[in-house]
Amino acid sequence: MKNTLKIGLFGMFVQAAALTATGAMAATLTPTWTPGDGSNECARQQGFSNCVLNDSPSIIKFDNNGGLNFGDSNTNFPSVTGTELTFSNFAYNGLDLISFDWVYTAGAGDPGVTAVVLAAGGNWAWSTVFSVVGNVFSGSVSTLDAGLVNKRGIPQNVSHITLFDSYIPPATVPVPAAGFLLVGALGGLAALRRRRKAA
Repeated sequence: MKNTLKIGLFGMFVQAAALTATGAMAATLTPTWTPGDGSNECARQQGFSNCVLNDSPSIIKFDNNGGLNFGDSNTNFPSVTGTELTFSNFAYNGLDLISFDWVYTAGAGDPGVTAVVLAAGGNWAWSTVFSVVGNVFSGSVSTLDAGLVNKRGIPQNVSHITLFDSYIPPATVPVPAAGFLLVGALGGLAALRRRRKAA
């Protein structure tokens, strides 16, 4: 059983490496979508920088207002400027944007992507299935595939796309607090040394 599992995992690794090398990986991935709860993934979360999805913080959001435009970024990731995310292959149903491809290229200090949210028609859905090659994350989104359709099954107009990450930057310790911690630690070491000398 262990050997079968090892061979199976090795085979999957070889296939993934081959697909990555040929550039075919993005084309072979079909996102699976999970419906969201409520009308907005960041509702009642006290601002975009506090928005989380399954404990993963938001990174960046692009709104559809006559085209996909930068909407917001998480202030916990100051290196993210909006230039990391690009779009192509737009598909429309009349004037409604219903699908497109996205590419997020993480620069120095930028977080990686663990989930993508697509919102449309007052609903949203999320997926963790997309291509990852080095620091480049990419995929295709479709309101039809995500189940974001009206009662007649017509795909809804995209409202926005949001990317989420699993890494939360550590909180910085203010210098005065760090100084008190250092003094306390040195005092503890001095007390421990005296105790040893006395014994």
